Amino acid sequence: MAPCSGTLRLDSLLGSTFWRRPSSDSPPLGSLPPLSSASLRLRAPKFPLKTRLFSIPHSRLFICNASSSSTTVAEPEGIKVSSVPTKPIEGQKTGTSGLRKKVKVFMEDNYLANWIQALFNSLPPVDYKNGVLVLGGDGRYFNKEAAQIIIKIAAGNGVGKILVGK
Repeated sequence: MAPCSGTLRLDSLLGSTFWRRPSSDSPPLGSLPPLSSASLRLRAPKFPLKTRLFSIPHSRLFICNASSSSTTVAEPEGIKVSSVPTKPIEGQKTGTSGLRKKVKVFMEDNYLANWIQALFNSLPPVDYKNGVLVLGGDGRYFNKEAAQIIIKIAAGNGVGKILVGK
């Protein structure tokens, strides 16, 4: 894998063709050729950017730091998927701004896990199986713990790659 300093290559992140968003001076979408993932590049900003890529189906963990000149690849022991019985939780309903609750509510047993699994259950598997999930947060309290819960549930549902912003 190439070093990540200066430019992050998106070759391994995008599996399908990608269409550009039309601007006022660009031709209609139907007349644009699809861009291959190999031609896309993301310029690294002047501040250090850290991106983690979890590649679940191949049991590999890829960590790429844009501010360093090397890439680290770690092999996890394996992934064990277990089912946990659950039931609907009163008041757990997604609104236009997501699930607006206090942090201590999200920290209750299986509250966040139940909601994330419900989101996966609401989607057709073709939308996420071996696909890419981009995960981010605002960095406040419980953010890291919530990210770990979401990563585990996504892996259990067959998500192919998880990009975690930092």
